[in-house]
Amino acid sequence: AMLDFQAGEREKAIADLEAILTDADPTDEVTQDIKTNLARMLVQTGNQVGARRQVEEVLAQNASNVDALKMQASWHLQADEVDEAIAGLRVALDSAPEDIQIMNLMHEAYTRLGDSNLAREYLALAAEASGNAPEPSIRYARVLMQEQRFLPAEDGLLAALQQDPNNIDLLTLLG
Repeated sequence: AMLDFQAGEREKAIADLEAILTDADPTDEVTQDIKTNLARMLVQTGNQVGARRQVEEVLAQNASNVDALKMQASWHLQADEVDEAIAGLRVALDSAPEDIQIMNLMHEAYTRLGDSNLAREYLALAAEASGNAPEPSIRYARVLMQEQRFLPAEDGLLAALQQDPNNIDLLTLLG
């Protein structure tokens, strides 16, 4: 179904997943994964209501499902419900402490609250958890540079450059 969806056969992919779910056990982890994947598809096709329903069903069965919590937190952030987003992300972070997407969402939430220290801390954790991958390292370095903390920014970028020495974005930012 995922391959069909990516190939442009969106309606078929969604129908296939919905057919699988008709007889599926809602408490089964595989079923919950299918529902979160279906929710992602529904979001991409503009069916927010259907996507939210799938996520709510998953969370009703498993309140700590990381993928469903991340999707729900994104919706909370879009609706400017920052406290609700943070509460869900904390639960998700307990289950997946190395998940970079959760850390990025926490950064966004604390930025919206105006807590730049915690926001920056989550970017630092994301860069570290990623093993100094370019994208999280660049995001963290940009925040440090805005604070005129150029040496720590450079250190982070150099560590990322060791992982990907030909990355143009890293080289440009270092320049």
